Amino acid sequence: MLLSEILRGIVHFEKNIPQLDIKRITKDSALIEKNTLFVFLKGLKFDTKKIIYDVIEKSPSAIISDTELSEVRDIPVLHVKNARKAYAYALWNFNSINEDRLKFYAVTGTNGKTTTATMLFNIFKASKIRCGFIGTGKIIIDDGIISDPYYSMTTPDPELLYPVIKKMELSGCERIVMEVSSHSLALHKVSPIKFECSIFTNLSEEHMDFHNSIREYYSAKLSLFKQSKSGIFNLDDIYSKKAMLDLSADMDTHGVSINKDADAIAKDLTLNGIEGSTYIYREKDKIFKVELPYPGRYNVSNSLLAIKCALLSGIDYKAIKESFGKEKQIDGRFEILSQNPKVIIDYAHTYTAFKEVLGLVNGEKSETQRIITVFGCGGERDKTKRPIMARISEELSDFSIVTSDNSRNESPDQIILDIITGFTQKSSFTVIKNREEAIMSAIKKAQESDIILIIGQGHERYNIDDGGYHDFDEREIVAEALKERKSY
Repeated sequence: MLLSEILRGIVHFEKNIPQLDIKRITKDSALIEKNTLFVFLKGLKFDTKKIIYDVIEKSPSAIISDTELSEVRDIPVLHVKNARKAYAYALWNFNSINEDRLKFYAVTGTNGKTTTATMLFNIFKASKIRCGFIGTGKIIIDDGIISDPYYSMTTPDPELLYPVIKKMELSGCERIVMEVSSHSLALHKVSPIKFECSIFTNLSEEHMDFHNSIREYYSAKLSLFKQSKSGIFNLDDIYSKKAMLDLSADMDTHGVSINKDADAIAKDLTLNGIEGSTYIYREKDKIFKVELPYPGRYNVSNSLLAIKCALLSGIDYKAIKESFGKEKQIDGRFEILSQNPKVIIDYAHTYTAFKEVLGLVNGEKSETQRIITVFGCGGERDKTKRPIMARISEELSDFSIVTSDNSRNESPDQIILDIITGFTQKSSFTVIKNREEAIMSAIKKAQESDIILIIGQGHERYNIDDGGYHDFDEREIVAEALKERKSY
């Protein structure tokens, strides 16, 4: 493809664009070969200037940069205001995505993205619409997973995202449902996409290792709606409500609520504990019963957002009711693996989600039941939440087992030390660093009536440490522990 076609929509060049035939676009100097367009991105954790001589030696056809590259002499350098944004546009153009054939739907927020996006995806499928899903740890075309087993991102980097979208287009997808993270928005990964409708679930302190403040985190989320035709907001969350107020003058906005007046509300809500809930979905000209198989008030909010988006996009309410009737457990989201003892795994890794899950179970247990919580915290992530999660677990569990959880390149011992500073009583917890041993211990020692919560990894089938990715499926470990438990 000609360089001029690749750079369509990217402005602020200082000189004319050379007519070069480009076969590859990359930000990785190791992948430079003949006819490559190299995009020079500022490093978040390292000095990218160190790679410039390696780039020059490999001689790409052209370079895009938003910084001065005085070292480059004989290679055309195209200066842009934002190289990350240019990178996304270049890959969108390079993959020749036909936006007239696709409608994009986004879900953003701190918690509930995967559940809300999955609900919307399932509603579209129930309506016989061929659909793609791009979400945390999973990329799907209809019912087929096309992502790598070790894929772990929420929103892929542009070099994966746009070829995937093209594959969805060629597979006949009409709609694409995406989880859109604050990281991806801050790094302009989705800048070329015009969203039909975007959903804001909620916002609480998270990713403070990346964003400098909650205000910056909120601003990143808000930027999604500047490229969306309409927005749907959870008015029971203070930040989502604020977002609707901030955006209502500039776009089509809709609010949903359990507790407040809104465009769509949940009337006559009955919470049936871990079995789910029922309510009457009501807006001006629509009213119907929803039987929700997922537990907790937070999932009622998630379903309101998904339903309102589906109705706004022209889906009939009968297909929506049918969708919820067919839905099963969402992978790694309050997924019940056994009864007696009851074993539940959940992805909750923010302290807000952690508290919601524990609070739900705590409110349902009988006087004779105990809650045993197995959890850790991810390495190279926000450290401030570690003792907070310990305090929550101590308050809402009968006993806690602190273990490892994707330590990455950080010391698992140090992570655990950070966590246990939040406990006030030594008798309320123990430490078993090996996560498999922690799960096995919890199940083997539990009484028949106990509830065991294994929190943090959820849908993931791997563990990440300083040696990289390793196969690790909590479902298999739970099954083995239950088998051994029966043998004695």
